[in-house]
Amino acid sequence: MADYVALVSRLARLRSAGPAAWGAILALFCMSLAVRLLFGRYLDATPLAPFLPGLPIAALLCGWRKAAVLMTVSLVASLATTAMRTQVPLLALSISTRSVVFLALGGFSIALVEALAQALQRLEAAAQLNADLFRELQHRVANNFQIVAATLQKARRNIADPAAVNAIDHAVARVASLGSLHRRLYDPSSYEAGLEPILREVLDQTFRGAAVKMQLDVSSERLSVGQMTTITLLVNEAAINAAKHAFAARRGGRFVVSLDSDGPRRLLTIADDGPGFKVEEDESAPRYGLSVMRGLAAQLGGALEIHDANGAMIRVAFTAQAPAFPRS
Repeated sequence: MADYVALVSRLARLRSAGPAAWGAILALFCMSLAVRLLFGRYLDATPLAPFLPGLPIAALLCGWRKAAVLMTVSLVASLATTAMRTQVPLLALSISTRSVVFLALGGFSIALVEALAQALQRLEAAAQLNADLFRELQHRVANNFQIVAATLQKARRNIADPAAVNAIDHAVARVASLGSLHRRLYDPSSYEAGLEPILREVLDQTFRGAAVKMQLDVSSERLSVGQMTTITLLVNEAAINAAKHAFAARRGGRFVVSLDSDGPRRLLTIADDGPGFKVEEDESAPRYGLSVMRGLAAQLGGALEIHDANGAMIRVAFTAQAPAFPRS
């Protein structure tokens, strides 16, 4: 049913006008008349039947007015053909039950197709308006991230406490990172190719050319747009911590992200080969980053597990959901 509606919608957008529309009407009339003439002896019981299929097609491709003209011309042509074959007066045929039924069925099919085409056009217009409003909203949100970051930087100038300055610096870095990611992440079309391409793009931006070997194993997963957005933010937060406390200090160079399936459950694993969380020189950074990642893990419906063997490792188990759009 969805495929039929999509086909009708595409055809309605291709409606012809002017000479092209009348050319389509003429072609439909000629095809119907040819069927009537070629199979005349088999269609004497239903002489108007060959003309019915062209009416909804004409309404869809050319509009209801031209379809109504086609219906009228088809009725006259069919009656004239029948009158010549049967020697029955044309007036008698025109007021027959067959003619009334043809007009009723033809008019109903034209009205139905026209109503469906107009409804689909209104829905498409509403969907486009909603998409425009959503893009404008996301644009304003991204701008607000920039305003918040600028406000924090301005407030930092009047603070002398090193701990407070350090906390503000971390907050500014996260807000700036979210602002740069926001427009990209909240565009559903970004995820049409799955999670891996957008994840790789985000990590490339976060590491900014650092000598980091990335290993991503998430290409086969089917996730909702909301889940992919949350996972991307979570992985990016882990990458920010790794870039600052492991890769920038050259205490590691490998970053791994995997998403494993176990029935309805998914296990997200993020790991690096740095010094781990326990030996960070700056305790405020991992605590801040971990609090953000715990919140994102909760959005996925899971809990953050932290491991410190041979580097930092984070795991989140959550339940899979149906994808927000069909994937081939």
